[in-house]
Amino acid sequence: MTAGRLRAWRAALRLARRDALRARGRTALVLAMIAVPVLLVSAVDVIARSSQNGPAQIAHRKLGTDPSVQAEVSLYGLEGPLSQNPDGSDIRTEEPPSLAGISPVLPDPAGAQRRVLAALPAGNTAVIELRHHLRFRISDGSRHDRAVTTNVRETDWTRPELAALATVRAGRLPAAAGEAAVSRALARHAGLGVGDTLTATALAAGETPGSGPALRIVGVVEETLGPQERTVLLPPGTLAPVASEAIWSLYVVGPHPVDWSRVRAANAVGAVVVSRAVLADPPPDSQLPAASSTGPEAGVVAATVLAAGLALLLVALLAGPAFAIGSRRSRRQLALIAAGGGAPAHLRDIVLAGGVVIGLTASLLGAAVGAGLGTALIPTLVDRGWADIVHTDVRVLDLLAIVAVGTLTAIAAAAAPAISASRLDVLSALGGHGGPARMRRRVPVAGSVLVGAGAAVAILGAGDQNGLLVLAGTTLAMLGLIAVGGALVGLVARLAGVLPVAGRLALRDAARQRGRTTPAIGAVMAAVAASVAVSLFVAAMDDHDRRAHQPMLGDGVVLMALVDDSRDQAAVARELAAAERVLREHLSIRAVHAVERPVDASGQSLPMTLVSPPPEGCSSPAGGPPADDPRCQAAFRGWDGTAPYPVPIGGGEVLVDDGTGLEVALGRTEPVLRRVLAGGGAAVLDDRLRWPDGTVHITVTPDGDGAGDGAGGGGTREIVVPAARIPTSESSSGLTFGGLVLSPAAARDLGLRSAPAQIVASTDRTPTQAEVERLQAAAEDLGLGYPLVERGYVSEFGIGLLALAAGAALITLSATVITIGLAAVDGRADLATLAAVGASPGLRRRLAASQAGVVAGLGTVLGGIAGFLPGAATVLMMRQGDGVDGPPWRLVIPWETLLIVTVAVPLLAVTAGWLFTRARLPMTRRAIL
Repeated sequence: MTAGRLRAWRAALRLARRDALRARGRTALVLAMIAVPVLLVSAVDVIARSSQNGPAQIAHRKLGTDPSVQAEVSLYGLEGPLSQNPDGSDIRTEEPPSLAGISPVLPDPAGAQRRVLAALPAGNTAVIELRHHLRFRISDGSRHDRAVTTNVRETDWTRPELAALATVRAGRLPAAAGEAAVSRALARHAGLGVGDTLTATALAAGETPGSGPALRIVGVVEETLGPQERTVLLPPGTLAPVASEAIWSLYVVGPHPVDWSRVRAANAVGAVVVSRAVLADPPPDSQLPAASSTGPEAGVVAATVLAAGLALLLVALLAGPAFAIGSRRSRRQLALIAAGGGAPAHLRDIVLAGGVVIGLTASLLGAAVGAGLGTALIPTLVDRGWADIVHTDVRVLDLLAIVAVGTLTAIAAAAAPAISASRLDVLSALGGHGGPARMRRRVPVAGSVLVGAGAAVAILGAGDQNGLLVLAGTTLAMLGLIAVGGALVGLVARLAGVLPVAGRLALRDAARQRGRTTPAIGAVMAAVAASVAVSLFVAAMDDHDRRAHQPMLGDGVVLMALVDDSRDQAAVARELAAAERVLREHLSIRAVHAVERPVDASGQSLPMTLVSPPPEGCSSPAGGPPADDPRCQAAFRGWDGTAPYPVPIGGGEVLVDDGTGLEVALGRTEPVLRRVLAGGGAAVLDDRLRWPDGTVHITVTPDGDGAGDGAGGGGTREIVVPAARIPTSESSSGLTFGGLVLSPAAARDLGLRSAPAQIVASTDRTPTQAEVERLQAAAEDLGLGYPLVERGYVSEFGIGLLALAAGAALITLSATVITIGLAAVDGRADLATLAAVGASPGLRRRLAASQAGVVAGLGTVLGGIAGFLPGAATVLMMRQGDGVDGPPWRLVIPWETLLIVTVAVPLLAVTAGWLFTRARLPMTRRAIL
């Protein structure tokens, strides 16, 4: 930029600042339109950046705040070498392991520890940590029959290095046997505090079944892993009864850092290491395993950029009329500058400087307030459990980029008025005459070409399954329609002669002031187009999901699994009673039934698998048919999406029931099934399970604890059971049971024991979503199983469609209000003339309503055309998609939403224009020219 241009820009900026201070109302309007989006984006940026886990945050979470904790070593029971990335989130086996070699439980913890320590630097100390997931009963002196299932960590919390892994909020960390600390998130969730008692039945260690050591809570802490972690912290030795089932890890404590070479040495013996030194100084990419993902897909990034561009275009279109009015009100000033030797470029720069001044001010203000708002919201988000954030990260470069984008948006809004100002007719402006320049014919022609090209690109993208092309084509078409909008206003204005006075004046004013009208129409069009496009896609998705929905249970049926692992009949009875009580408290229950399954002598579930008969001609009838033999494909059972869906009752393939539980689960009566089971028999609803001789083959694989009971005998065996084929009473219901139903008498004849596994209940009516949520929350508070409630297909998109319509209405009303307000300011002289010739006060209201109708009506018509293109193209893409399951997609018109957007919203804008406009016509001093 030359010195002359720089001086000219300085003068332009001074003029723009003075003009902004003079027109405070218009300036405040544009400031708000630019600052609010910048504020929201800045707040989201601070929260998103704070949510990211960089190397320092990962070290804080996993290794705590004490720098002497050099590394965390995780042992996965793999003998072969591993490869990992520095933070341990991407783990690869360098040699394909057998399935038998993978286990979350270490077969030889001591040996694995020795091998790992040999790979790490000498002079450090290794402290063992055990992790598990246990169920606890809660005793707090006031409420009973409560339970909670949560994570458990056991290590030596008396060491100050490991104590830095948790911040004590109340009390202290556990130090002796029988003590425990709970995380603050768990304390809030379960209503726990210092002095309460936890009992873990899994830690009974040979004591009376159902009992266990009492753990007194001595502290409430917040783990460095995150404020939302629900964990019980235990001292060493507490998990000894279940140590063989726990996950083992080591904390390396000492003065010697663990570098990348030591990490790789530990990988060679099957360990994963998160090292503080490696996180601070990561190795080069050449030493890392090939990343499974290098970041967001290019298509996602491009789509995000285009979507953000459309949002910025919308803001620019909304702010454009304000700059157009400012330019018009400065016509005489601009004409004086031109008469004094100012070039057209100088006039253009003065108007653009207004965008710079207002845009920069609004963006700086919005970024500062947004960053502060984001920072202030983080504690609230964490406290309410909506985010897991351990630090606040305000990126100045991000905020500067947001400020730059906001400023450029304001400059873009001022671009069209600036170009118009550079073409100012100086003599007409000095004389107080003239109007805006006539639209050049090439503008609507170019717009029409853009519309055609955009439609072609969108259709091509739909055919090629390329969403990015669809979005790009939509953008081109929308830009073209905006360019065509000015010409369309002129065409519609030719109908003014057949309208009443208010409508005639509104149309002619819109045609005369295209610089003010076209951006407002474009803003309405963009909002309506987005709403129509998403509405079409959501309506098609809703239709597809409705036709593809497969209920898991009968309508209104509730299924809850028992979670008590104590194998104690009294404890199971208490859980059954608690489950029935919470069901009846929160739902209108008609019947409740306990579902039983076969168990071994110790009360554990007995693994039983049904063996389906091989098809005729199978080459391997004795064992499992080979997967590559096409003659044996029919032997592989499973729901293929077309057969009736098997209800998940019983927790396995064999169910012990008299028919009541299955009828409740299916939501219908099965009289034939009841007769067979009442006679002491067995039955199947899927004939593919029956062998040609009318029997069902069961493979029983008892655990070691079950050896010697009536079911086991010490090894895998096969039971052959005669079973009746039950024709379902309602074949069109889409529900069945994909296993074997044994009557209690048949189970006894086979020497099988049974025990409750689930509770199933029927309701008098389909529960509401609020009732289901309250039931699930109550069950979680009491430590019960998660209630599965069948409510049939419930559309999740109704609120979304209303939100889209509301968003379009908001933007439409904003655009029309801005246009009406600016038109009122710009047309005060015309209104005064009307008052002078005797126009009634109500004319001003009718004129405002007519102006709102012009903007909202034309904008919604163009928006409906622009939105149908991407909506239909996206549905076509989904219909042709290879990976789309269920019935084919089809185009569904959401008439209610479209009527709201295209009819109700314009009428609302007209009504608002009439109601919120003062009826009194202005009286101004008139000058004689």
